Amino acid sequence: MRTIPEPIAWMLPPLVADLRAALGGDLVAVYLYGSAINGGFEPGWSDLDLIVVTEPAADELDLDALSAVHDRLATREPDWEHRRDIAYVGRATLASFRAGGSVASISHDDPLQVTHDADDWLQTWYLVRTADAPIVGPPPSDLIPPISPEEFVRAVALDADRIVGLTSPDSWSGPLTYTILTLCRVLVALDTGAVISKQDAAAVIAERKPEWRWMLDASLRVRREEARLPLSPEEQAAAPRLIEELVTEVRARR
Repeated sequence: MRTIPEPIAWMLPPLVADLRAALGGDLVAVYLYGSAINGGFEPGWSDLDLIVVTEPAADELDLDALSAVHDRLATREPDWEHRRDIAYVGRATLASFRAGGSVASISHDDPLQVTHDADDWLQTWYLVRTADAPIVGPPPSDLIPPISPEEFVRAVALDADRIVGLTSPDSWSGPLTYTILTLCRVLVALDTGAVISKQDAAAVIAERKPEWRWMLDASLRVRREEARLPLSPEEQAAAPRLIEELVTEVRARR
């Protein structure tokens, strides 16, 4: 496993202790994934991505107790309050996720809530399995059934339409550049079956499309410093054109 970035390594021990206190013997595993593992971590910007596996199904958990865990995390680490992607899933649900089942998740400004769509989380389960970064518990391959790269890439490509549907030409800089960088990752995944960081994916696409390098560089700039350096009017106008070009390529190849 890669060395965990220091901000996350500092944050995890008290969080895991709190999860143990809240869940007791129902805590099965805690898995780290995302930019903390794939090499794209950016201090002050990247999210904390965690999957917590429990013995009961997610819809049987005490959500008030878990919400209190997250509140205490926000008190200890206020800079991370809006950069948490933490999901809870039952061991049995995870083992048969293609049949559906409940997942409890908290993401950014959304409160902890239960959905019944474990089958729609295939991309996450794949990323967790391939990251192979247990903080607590056995290797994720012991709990998550095999998912082929082809199955993962199909799911990622289908998700491109949803991503584009969340943006419009007059969107804020953040959603536009998030869409551009995510589509870069989709195209690289279609090529290689591998999931790489947004930064690395943008570099790959910039080599392929040098005429768009300036816009890809702008997208990475906004990712780091949106509040201080949003898209310029020229970049804002160009973003939808690049998105359409990337989406067209994705649709032609899936």
